[in-house]
Parts: sequence; C-alpha cells; structure tokens
Amino acid sequence: MRWKNGTNHWGLVARSLHWGMAAMILLEVPAGFIMTRTYRSRDPIGMAWHYWASNIHHTTGMLILALALLRGIWRLACPVPVPLGKPSMLERVVAKTTHWLLYALLILIPLSGWAALSSLADSAAFGRTVLWFFGRNGFDTVIPRIVPPLPWDSDHFLNFVLFARSHTWLLIFGAVLLTVHIAAALRHHILKRDATLHRMVGASDV
Repeated sequence: MRWKNGTNHWGLVARSLHWGMAAMILLEVPAGFIMTRTYRSRDPIGMAWHYWASNIHHTTGMLILALALLRGIWRLACPVPVPLGKPSMLERVVAKTTHWLLYALLILIPLSGWAALSSLADSAAFGRTVLWFFGRNGFDTVIPRIVPPLPWDSDHFLNFVLFARSHTWLLIFGAVLLTVHIAAALRHHILKRDATLHRMVGASDV
C-alpha cells in the first residue's frame, strides 16, 4: 500500500484527503443554505432543521479547516506526480495556481465563518451565538472565539457583517475555482484521454 505520493501516482494519504474533503464539502454547503434559511423559524420542524443543519455546517467546517491545514502540510512535504503529456507553460501555471488557491480557500472559508460567529455577541435580535461542535456549543467547551464579540450592528471594522460577507464571497469564489478544477479534470479524462483522473482514484500508476 502506497501511503506517499510518487512521480507517477498519488499516495493513499493524499487521495483520502482529497475525496474525503470533497464528500464533506458536498455535505457542508447544502447544510449551510438550510441553516441560513431556517434561523428565524419558530415552528418545531423549522427549528429542528435549523439545529441539525447548523450542527452539520459548523462541525464539518471545523473539520475541513483542520484537514485543509494537514493537506497543505502533506502537499509541501511530499512530491506530487509529474503532469501527464506535455502541458504548456500556461497550463502548468493555471493548474498550480488553481490548486494553491483552492487550498487557501479551504482554510479561509471556514476561518471566516468561525470569525463571523466569534464576532457576534448574544443579542435579542439573534439570540445566543452558538458554534455547534458535535452537538455541543464549542464556545463553551473546546473552541475559542478568535475575535472579540460585538453587537450585531456594531460599526467596528471587525464586526459580524464583515466576516459574514467575506464568508459568502469566498464561497462564491471557491465555487468558481472548483468548477474550473472539475472542468480541467474532465478535460483530461474525456478529451485528452489520459490517466490524470485515474491517478486520483488510485486506478492507475501511469
């Protein structure tokens, strides 16, 4: 079993992080949309949806942040497979830039969400601010606030609005980059008919 990357293959660690985080993102994003659309709900069903969506979104977000840091370290520590075919200089630059921007966003998106919740003080308008982590309020247990809590309508620069909007725009930018990344993988698989995608599923060492 090949744990580390080689010149012609991705190792088990890199592949597990890649596909594991992809699955978590597929869970994280819909939960976030449900969470934002049910936070004002006062009926039992809506409140239950909000609780579970918030739990999934917050918990998964913190796990993605931790795994993204691990993945970045692993990428720096291990060589990556050489590109197949003869990509142009432009293709190499675009691929490398896209990959590192995606790594950065996998850190910045959950970090901005964490900062948004940290910055939001308890209020009559929003109630108690909670960062759900495996069914418990992380702020009361293992997760610190990374910025001081302020009233939701505070005019301080580092307020909830800044971090919440940053979270949204970073997510949109991430969706665009992810689309580019998927399109490039499909281009290799369908049009160029090489083993780039096979490498990431562990089906080829060529």
